[in-house]
Amino acid sequence: ERWAERHAAAQADYVRDRLVRADNSDQESIVDVLDRHAAGTVLLLDRRGEWLASEADVGPGVLPASLREPVEKATGTATISLRGAPYLAVAVPLQTGVTLYELSPLEELRSTLQILRLVLIACGAGATLGVVGLGLYASRRLMTPLRELADTAARIAGGQLDTRLPDTQDRDLVRIVASFNSMVESLQQRVERERRFFGDVSHELRTPLTALVTSVGVLRRHRSELADRPGRALD
Repeated sequence: ERWAERHAAAQADYVRDRLVRADNSDQESIVDVLDRHAAGTVLLLDRRGEWLASEADVGPGVLPASLREPVEKATGTATISLRGAPYLAVAVPLQTGVTLYELSPLEELRSTLQILRLVLIACGAGATLGVVGLGLYASRRLMTPLRELADTAARIAGGQLDTRLPDTQDRDLVRIVASFNSMVESLQQRVERERRFFGDVSHELRTPLTALVTSVGVLRRHRSELADRPGRALD
């Protein structure tokens, strides 16, 4: 937009100089001045209500009402649509009652903005996919040791006391794995000691119990020979 304003100001200086040199009443000279415009731009000249244009199919109707108001000193700008394309209209006062309008196409700007929009969308989508992928990788990396720990604990609870966590090269997990395996080792040894203890106790009790049962059986066969009190004690 700043470029369009500077270009319109330069064009206005040229047109003002040519109008001063030419007879303001010479219509052909004024049209010739308007025809010397940059490629792609359109010039409109308002001479106290009389409109001249560098292109026949362009008239003051393309300008917004706010821009067609008399401009004395300041330069006015407005975005318009011409032939279905965006243009920037710049109004530059030349003389009292005389204003030059230069319409500069913004198609290149619109194309650039569209490209930037596509680039930003692509970058945003790429960044989103990258973050999702990184998150999945990180979560999987973090959850894998927990799943292994849960599976190992479940097998140990099911009676597989010889199950251990596999060794790891992760420095953050080395102490955890070592502590867990040491705990399971201690638990296994304690359970085995208890099993041996109960086995020994059962073996030691089996012989006296067998002897006691046999003795009671012999006494029961002679129950009739016993007095009442010993008989009740035997029963």
